[in-house]
Amino acid sequence: MNVATDQVAGVLFITAVFDEEVEQDIGYEEMYYSQLNEGTIGFVISSVEEITPYELGLPKYTQAATLLYADCCADEDFIHDMYNRGNRLFVHHTKERGEFIVLAKRLFFDESRPYKASDE
Repeated sequence: MNVATDQVAGVLFITAVFDEEVEQDIGYEEMYYSQLNEGTIGFVISSVEEITPYELGLPKYTQAATLLYADCCADEDFIHDMYNRGNRLFVHHTKERGEFIVLAKRLFFDESRPYKASDE
């Protein structure tokens, strides 16, 4: 995975490698928070999903949720408020280190890139 952030514009771009085969450019508009950074470069993403604030409380997200709350000086009420304002919780599952969260308004895929690296 490669990561590029335009913090002024609030946009995060990643080039994700899914299951060591599929490379895809993903962007997040109006990004408020991201656990994807220089330390996650090279990780392989097995999947990306949108979850609700309720799901964030599930045991499988404990580590990522704890980091989110600490980094944002936030609590569950804050996350619910952000969700009600249109922000979404996107979870990236990795084989190397578990889950990583991005809190942003929108996720988009760059359709100009091929879906499978083997097709190039």
